[in-house]
Amino acid sequence: MGESVYFKSGPYKLYGNYFFPGKKDFNGKGIVLCPGANDKGCSNILFPEICKRFAKLGYACLTFDFRCYGKSEGPDRVTSFKDLDFTEDAISAITTLEKLTPPMKEIIMIGHSMGGGVAVSAGVRDHRISQIVSISPGRRVNELFFKEKAPLGLQWILDRMHEDMSKKISISLPLLKEVTLPIVIESYRNFIFLKPILFIEGTYEEPKDIAYLTRFVKDIYVLNRKDHIILPTNHWIGTANGTKVVFPVAIHILVVTIDAWLRNDEPALKDILRRVKRSKRVDVNK
Repeated sequence: MGESVYFKSGPYKLYGNYFFPGKKDFNGKGIVLCPGANDKGCSNILFPEICKRFAKLGYACLTFDFRCYGKSEGPDRVTSFKDLDFTEDAISAITTLEKLTPPMKEIIMIGHSMGGGVAVSAGVRDHRISQIVSISPGRRVNELFFKEKAPLGLQWILDRMHEDMSKKISISLPLLKEVTLPIVIESYRNFIFLKPILFIEGTYEEPKDIAYLTRFVKDIYVLNRKDHIILPTNHWIGTANGTKVVFPVAIHILVVTIDAWLRNDEPALKDILRRVKRSKRVDVNK
């Protein structure tokens, strides 16, 4: 594990886990890693494992618990969008990373699942972020949650929050929709991205989700570059129950793929993906 840190986001104290490679190995780049929604927050084994690997590659890395998740504080009652502004938490994490780390040349925002949507939202809102990586972000929300007679509906989102959060919150369903909209990729379909953005997902994701994200990446406009990579893994990238790594190769492939993309090393990225495609090893932890 890294170094435990606490920082403020709005009125709330958030918990984070900071990894630093050491001054000799530091490459001048920092990563904020937004976790996916789960009952362990950033202590879910996936997130420190990702951060440890990035630190070995020279990156400073901070992962954290969103408000109301894990070890972070949060409101009992949500009366406005600002009470549950997860993007503000990610932006506050950037400020914390800057304070913890020697001067950085770049700040990269990476997010997984719910955090994948937050990474996109923060990348849009904060000029300090140079590149965005969104891993298996939330999607198809209008179809599944928002439209009339949606098969799951907003109550499903609230029930899932109550399963994963460290406390139950009081919030109206219309306000929940307002909170959710900025952190789902559909909200950015017509947005012009001014910085590079990478989307990653696993081969064992829901086929409709894969098809949706494939179309989405083709449709969005990015001034610099964009990519969509599908890796041989499940949603939780070779981990189980948030407590153990069952397929470490999946995490390794994820990290080295992102690293090659961040460095814009096309030969290395192509070689990684070629090796992945040829490999007979697959993530059986569906």
